[in-house]
Amino acid sequence: MIASKLQLITEIQSELNQTTDQVLSLSAGVKREEDSPVTRANDQDLKESKQFRRQGLSIKLRLMKHQLFLIFKLCFQTTKEFELRSSTNPTVVAAPLHPNRHNFNDDTDSYGVLERTAHVIESIDRVIQWIIGHEFILIQEKWGTSVDSYDRQLVELTELINREIRPPKPEDGNRTSRDPSSRSLNQHATPVAQSLIPLTKLSRLFLKKIAKNGLNQIPSKSFTDMSSCQLATLSDSADSLDIFFYEIMRSITEYDSNNGIDPPNPSKPIDDLIHDMTRSLDSSVLLVITHVIPLITDSNSSPNLLQNYLVQWNNLFLLAAQNCIRAADSYRAAQAAETDE
Repeated sequence: MIASKLQLITEIQSELNQTTDQVLSLSAGVKREEDSPVTRANDQDLKESKQFRRQGLSIKLRLMKHQLFLIFKLCFQTTKEFELRSSTNPTVVAAPLHPNRHNFNDDTDSYGVLERTAHVIESIDRVIQWIIGHEFILIQEKWGTSVDSYDRQLVELTELINREIRPPKPEDGNRTSRDPSSRSLNQHATPVAQSLIPLTKLSRLFLKKIAKNGLNQIPSKSFTDMSSCQLATLSDSADSLDIFFYEIMRSITEYDSNNGIDPPNPSKPIDDLIHDMTRSLDSSVLLVITHVIPLITDSNSSPNLLQNYLVQWNNLFLLAAQNCIRAADSYRAAQAAETDE
C-alpha cells in the first residue's frame, strides 16, 4: 500500500514537472516590453504582447509557482512520513498500484495530495488561458464576482424595502432575516432603494449579455484593437459599478445602533454617484461597440443585433438612472426639511 502511494506521488510530481516546463516555455514566448502609463495607453498594436496580458500572466504565474511550492512540499512531507511508517513497520506489504489513476484508495486523500494537485492544475489552466486566451475572455475574469454581488444586493434591497413597507411585528422579530450587522433604510429612502433595483438588474444584464455573446461566438482574432488602458477600463467596469452601488447603499441605509458599527459617511451625493456610474458605463458600451462587436463572426449582419441591443439597453439604463436621480433629489429635500424643523 505504501509503495503504491509513493509511486503515485512520484507520478504526480513527474507530470507536474513536465506540464510546468511546457507552460513556462509558452509564457516565455510572450514578449517583454517596457511598462509605463504611456506604454499602456499606446500599446494597441502589440497584439498578444500588450501590458494587460503580460501583467495578468505575471500574476497567474506567481500564483502557479505558489501552488507548485505547496504541492511539492506536501509530496516531500508525505513521502518522508510513508518512509518512516515503512521503516517502523517492516511487515507492511506494498499493494499494487490502484487501477484508478491518482486514487489514494481508502484513505480518502487524507494527506491532501490530490486536493492540492487539483489546485495546481487549476492554476496551470489559468496561466494557459492568459497565454492563449482571447482578450475579450480575459476581460471578463472579474465579472463573475460582481454578478454574484448584484444578486446579493437585489436580495438585500428587496428585504430592506419589504421591511419598511411591512414592518415585522414585535413578536415576529426573531423570524426576520436581519442579523446584528444588517442595515435598515433611512427615513424617506424607500423610493431611492426601489429605483436602485432596475439599475442593478440592468447592470447585471449588461455583463451577462456581453459575456454570453462573447463566449457563444468565435472572435476573428485573439486580440482587440484596444490599448491596455482601455482593456483595464472594460475589465474593471464590473468592479466600478459594484463600488458605485456600495456608495449609494451607504447613503440610504443605517446600521443597527446596538451592534457597535459607526454609521458610514457617504463619499458623494447620490446624484453625483449616478452620473459617475452613467459615464463609466457609457465608456464601457462604447469600447464594446467599437472594438469587440467587429470581432464577432456575425457582426457584419445587417442590422447588427448585439449593437442594436446595446443601444436599447443604454436607453433603458439612462431612463432608470434619471428615475434614481429624481428619487435621490426628493430624498435629499425630505432630509433637509427635517433638519430645518
